[in-house]
Amino acid sequence: MAISIAYGIGFATVLTLIMLPLFLSFGNFLKVSAKRIWTGNKVSKEEVERAIKEQKEETHMLEETYGPPEKKVSLTDPPTKSKVLEETV
Repeated sequence: MAISIAYGIGFATVLTLIMLPLFLSFGNFLKVSAKRIWTGNKVSKEEVERAIKEQKEETHMLEETYGPPEKKVSLTDPPTKSKVLEETV
């Protein structure tokens, strides 16, 4: 019984750590190739991923609803003359 459990764990490990990433990578390659053939444009690997598409779609919908986002000022940016003048006025 211990042997069958060990083989099962070994088989599941091979599937999870080797086969799944290979299948995902191959699926991404097929999506990129199909989109390149369909549109005729060079496509990056990230552009065909569902999560990236949904993120762009959500950003577009938010911009339509609320307008473009305001520029955020980073605390690490050095202050410029215009920033200092705006803050004092």
